[in-house]
Amino acid sequence: MNIFDVVNELSVLCVTLLMMAVSTIWYSSWMFGNIWMRETSSTEQSLLTSPFEMFRKTALTFVSYFTITLSVAYILAVAPQLHLPLHTVTLTIFAFTVAVLAPISIWEQKSLRYFLISIGFMGVFIVASVYILTSWPW
Repeated sequence: MNIFDVVNELSVLCVTLLMMAVSTIWYSSWMFGNIWMRETSSTEQSLLTSPFEMFRKTALTFVSYFTITLSVAYILAVAPQLHLPLHTVTLTIFAFTVAVLAPISIWEQKSLRYFLISIGFMGVFIVASVYILTSWPW
C-alpha cells in the first residue's frame, strides 16, 4: 500500500506550514524564546547566521516537520483498522515523542526547563496535527 493512497498530501503540507508558523511563535521572545536561549546558552547574535545557513536550517526543519506530520497522518489512517480510539493514538504518539526526546535531553545534559519547552511544543504539534488531519475534508 502506497502511503499517499491513504493520506491527503495537501492536509500534510498545510499542517507542516502551520507548525512552522507555530514554532516561530513558540520559540520567539513572546513565548519561550528567552528561556530557551538561556537554557541552551545561546544569544541572539549566535543565532544570527548567514542567509544560506538560515535557509538550510529552515529547509531541514520543514522536512522534519513534514515527515512527522506524514507519519501521524498515516498512523491516523491505519488506526481505525486496528480499532484504536483517537485519544489512544494521540497519547501513544505523544508518549513515543517523550521517550525519544528524554534520553537526548539527559545525555546532552539539558535542563528540565529545556525539556519541557521542547516537549510542550511537540505536544502542541501532535494535538494540532491530529485535530487538523482528522477534521480535514477528505
